[in-house]
Formats: sequence, C-alpha cells, structure tokens
Amino acid sequence: MADLNDMLKQIRERTTPDQERFVDENMAIVDYIHQLLNEKKMKPIDLARKLEKTPAEISKWLSGTHNLTLQSITKIEAALNEDIIMTPVQAKSKYESIKYVTLKVFGNVNSQDTSLKESNSYEDFKWSIESCSQGIRSLKSAS
Repeated sequence: MADLNDMLKQIRERTTPDQERFVDENMAIVDYIHQLLNEKKMKPIDLARKLEKTPAEISKWLSGTHNLTLQSITKIEAALNEDIIMTPVQAKSKYESIKYVTLKVFGNVNSQDTSLKESNSYEDFKWSIESCSQGIRSLKSAS
C-alpha cells in the first residue's frame, strides 16, 4: 500500500494545474450527461443508438477518462436535445429572464405550548407563507 501511496503522490506532484482543470471539467461534463440520461430515463445504449455508435464507444465516452471533443459533446447535445456546455454569454441570454427572490421565514414557538398548530406563532407563520406565495405569484405574472 505504501508503494501505491508513493505512486499517487508522485502523480499529484507532476500534475499541472491545466491537467487538473481538464480532469475536473471532463468529469463535470460526463456527470451531467449521466444526469440527463437519468432524467430522460435513458441508458447509455439508448444514446449509442441515437448517435449510431457502438455501446462500447459510448461507454468509453462516459467513463470520464476519454477526451471528449467539442464535436462529440455537440452530437450528444443534439441527441438529448439539451445544452451540456454554454459560454457565459449563452448562459446569461438563456437565464437572464429568471427572477430570484430571497425569502426570509421566521418562526416563534410559544414556549408554554408545545403544539405549533395551536400557538399564535403558527398563524403568524402561515400568514407569512401565504403572503410570500402571493408575492411570488404577482412577480411571475409581471414577467
């Protein structure tokens, strides 16, 4: 085990920042492709069929160790009808219309009454949530 630890230490010492970044980015892309496949209830073999590739090739692509080209990623995007990578400009254009609202919720449980539903605090809390919901609905209808 000491030999393995020494080998891993040597590999880490020789790894350049750009190599680390490449591995991180590649793994993030592959993880996202797996997530998309799960959401679409697809398996890698389904992706292979759509791309007219062998299951072995898709397995290699999705292993995380294969150097995915931009062309390969674009083909996967087309097959899944999803964006996998975007430039910051593309992301801003796609998501700039989304409005984010920060909600602050307070709760105050009556120390003499252990039942939250029977305390005045519950009514205050319920009113706060209803007010927030109305505010969110009006924001949505305004956009």
